[in-house]
Amino acid sequence: MDEEPTKQWILQRLKESLQALAVQPSHQVRLFPDFVAKTDELVLDFDHWRSCAIGNYRNELTAEQLACLENINSQIDTATTGDRSIWDEAALHSHPYWSRLRELAQKCLKEFGWECETPPGHPEEYVG
Repeated sequence: MDEEPTKQWILQRLKESLQALAVQPSHQVRLFPDFVAKTDELVLDFDHWRSCAIGNYRNELTAEQLACLENINSQIDTATTGDRSIWDEAALHSHPYWSRLRELAQKCLKEFGWECETPPGHPEEYVG
């Protein structure tokens, strides 16, 4: 069985999850339906696609790529033990946590050679 289409799909979705973390808040909020917690979905999407990419293709990623993915993951982990206001949608616009996460995602996109642009949304994946 040819694994290449699956690999390309996983890497494409990893790229889109990084782009979603990297773009400005006004773009981030438009990626998801209004009935979801957008901050949650940003980090959950990244976590899922990071896990898929590393779990299946770790040996094909550079040490620098793995490190930048880990840096983002570590930043996400800092939010689990502190200020709950980080998870409010308004925090995307003003909280330093999200500014730092955008910066890390932008660096990671560069490490992969991917553009920092608004990714397509996938509203069909959410059930209201």
